[in-house]
Amino acid sequence: MKIALLDDDLAYAEIVIEWLEEASFKVDHFKTGLDFVRKYPHEHYDLCIFDWGLPDMEGPDVMVSLKLRANKLPPLIFLTGHSEEQDIVRVIDAGADDYVVKPASRAILLARVNAL
Repeated sequence: MKIALLDDDLAYAEIVIEWLEEASFKVDHFKTGLDFVRKYPHEHYDLCIFDWGLPDMEGPDVMVSLKLRANKLPPLIFLTGHSEEQDIVRVIDAGADDYVVKPASRAILLARVNAL
């Protein structure tokens, strides 16, 4: 399975990449929403994991932008420090498949990835 990870926190992203690769997933890491939006049409991803706060745009805006351009998106998990109920409801209503609050444990993240 090929996963796109969109997160500008390099230290946290490295941990998540390590967890995913040890579980035999291939991971492409993106630090900005624009980098991901540019590459997305040229790659196939089985799953996306987005952070909320990015240097150039917010993760929910990246998701909405992609939904406007593509017929179908791969399953999407938000992995973010935003823990307010209205944030969770907003992105789930907008089309995200799951929401995990940072810092996530390895076991929880992998269980949610495997479920999708």
